[in-house]
Amino acid sequence: MHPPGAVLKDAVERCQGFSATLREPLRRLEVARGRVVLVIGCGDPLLMASCEPVRPWRRYGSFLVGADHVPLLTEHRGTRVCIDIGLAPWAAGEILGEGVREIGRQPVPLEAFLGRKAERLAESLAQARTWQARFSLVERFLAQSRKQTRHPARGEIRWAWEMIERTGGRIAVTALSRRLGWSHRHFVACFRAHTGICPKAAARHMRLVRAARMLAREPDMDLGMVASRCEFADQSHFTREFHRLAGCAPGAYRRFLRIGATSPLTRP
Repeated sequence: MHPPGAVLKDAVERCQGFSATLREPLRRLEVARGRVVLVIGCGDPLLMASCEPVRPWRRYGSFLVGADHVPLLTEHRGTRVCIDIGLAPWAAGEILGEGVREIGRQPVPLEAFLGRKAERLAESLAQARTWQARFSLVERFLAQSRKQTRHPARGEIRWAWEMIERTGGRIAVTALSRRLGWSHRHFVACFRAHTGICPKAAARHMRLVRAARMLAREPDMDLGMVASRCEFADQSHFTREFHRLAGCAPGAYRRFLRIGATSPLTRP
């Protein structure tokens, strides 16, 4: 884990590195968490396939996934080093350009956005011998890109995102628009233009993140209790929302966690 510096502290939700050499494939279920995820990697590629709609496996070295991406299965074997950066969606547009707000729900190779620069980043990552050198490389790239931005996010949208995040998705969209003195329609349109996601979807993902963490931390907690603590109307509502965003019911997700990420799953 690497805490971002002052220039990126408000924009980067997490920055973490992974290094692995695996003889057997490791498979994971990745669900959207309301963040744009930038992965810069070198070594053997990562295989990814979307669950809904089901699509064939594809190879990725460095890539982006949007804040509202479909549930994904990832599989890795061999040797790989990568850095995973979670960006607030409004900040992703500042750092990576306005086009990142329209990437859709499927993974996108990083070279589609950065061209040859993506390859140079991966090559520099492969040459770096320490985690400090790797993190410094990525942080310099992000800070320089942000400094040169032509698409700064509006302060009102940054504030709205912070409120949704701070309340765990439990604040009403109408409450946000009223506090800004904007019409509901104007607020939703402006929010989506700066983040690539509507505020209601952002709130849903915040609640999903909270529920997923609770399922992981409290494996014996009754699902009805999880639904109540995350402020879903009832367990049925919780199950429907979880399945819509994660591609599986919360009980199935919990079983996946118990079995382990190396289980030979074909669907979550």
